[in-house]
Amino acid sequence: MPEFHYRFQRGRGHGALRRLRRSKRRRSATANAAWITLIAVVITLSGCTSNSAGTKTSSSSQSFVPAQIIPTPAGLIATTQPQPNGTVWVLAGTQSVKTLTDIEFHTGAVETTVGVSASATDVVESQSGQLAVSTATATTGAVELYNPTNGTLLDSIAAPGPVTSLTPSLASNGDTLFYALVRTPSSYNVAVVDATSLRVTALFPAPSGAVGLVVGADRQSLWLVASDGTLTRMNTGNGALTGNFKIPGASGQAISISPNGDTLYVLSSSASQQDASLLIVRAANGQLVKVLPAPTNSVNITVSPDGTILYYAVGTTSFGNLQAYPVPPGP
Repeated sequence: MPEFHYRFQRGRGHGALRRLRRSKRRRSATANAAWITLIAVVITLSGCTSNSAGTKTSSSSQSFVPAQIIPTPAGLIATTQPQPNGTVWVLAGTQSVKTLTDIEFHTGAVETTVGVSASATDVVESQSGQLAVSTATATTGAVELYNPTNGTLLDSIAAPGPVTSLTPSLASNGDTLFYALVRTPSSYNVAVVDATSLRVTALFPAPSGAVGLVVGADRQSLWLVASDGTLTRMNTGNGALTGNFKIPGASGQAISISPNGDTLYVLSSSASQQDASLLIVRAANGQLVKVLPAPTNSVNITVSPDGTILYYAVGTTSFGNLQAYPVPPGP
C-alpha cells in the first residue's frame, strides 16, 4: 500500500503535543465519584422533561433511569470517551458556529470552551491524551490536533476528502493513530492518520453508507457501521475485509465497543432521531444479542474506560446533555 503524504496546514509541531499530553491529571482523584452519584431522574414515556439544572432530557419507548445526566451546550454533536482525569470534551453547535467544551463529568462544571471550525464533525481523545477534531466541507477535510489542557489548536493534517467520523488507536511503536472516515459523493474510504508524523499514511476503501467506526481492543480490527445496519470488520494494517454482518431492521448511526473487544454497541435511530435503539452485538460473530431503548435525540454513544457505563450524547438545536447508563447485563 503506498504512503500518502499531506502537509499540515498550521500548528506548533507534534513536540508541543507530547509535552502537553497529560497535564490535566489534577482532578483524577475525583473521577470515581461519578459512578456512585445516581440522579433520580425518570425519563417519561414521550416528550422531554427538565432536570434540576434546567437541562432537557429525552425519552424512548419505555421508562428507564440514567445514572447521571451531564448538561452540555445545545446542538451536541459528539463527545470523547470520559478520561481517567474526570473530564470529557464535547463538540456542539450549529452549521455556522461550533465549540469544543471541556466538562468535568461528575459535576458538570465547564472547564474550558473554545471555538472550532464550523465544519467540525467529530471529536475523540486517545488513550495517550491526544485530542482530535475532524472537519468536513463539501470537498475537503482534516484531522485537527488540540491541546487537551486548554483546547488550543496545535496542528491540522489535511485528509483526502471530507472527514465525517473519527476513532483513535495506538500503533505498535506507541504512536497515536486516528482512523478517519472520508466520504465524497462517489466514494467511502478510511484514512490512517499518524498524529506523530502528521501524515496520512494509508487509505483503504470503506463500505458504502458507512457512518461510524471504532477500533477493537486488539488494535487489528476496525469496525464500521453503515446507515442500513451493516457491520463491517476490516484489518487495520491493510484494510482487508474480515467480516460482514447485516442487522435486519437496523439504521446505524454510531458505534462503540467494550474495552475487551467482545461487545459492540450500535446506536440505531430513524432519520428524525425520534425512535432510537441500542443494539448489543457479539463482536466474534456479529450476532445481535439484545435490543434496548435509547434516549430520543441520541446522536452518538461511547463507553467508559472500565466498560461499565454507556454514555449517550443527546442533543437538538435547543438543548444538549450526556446521559450515563449502566452497561446492561449479558444475555
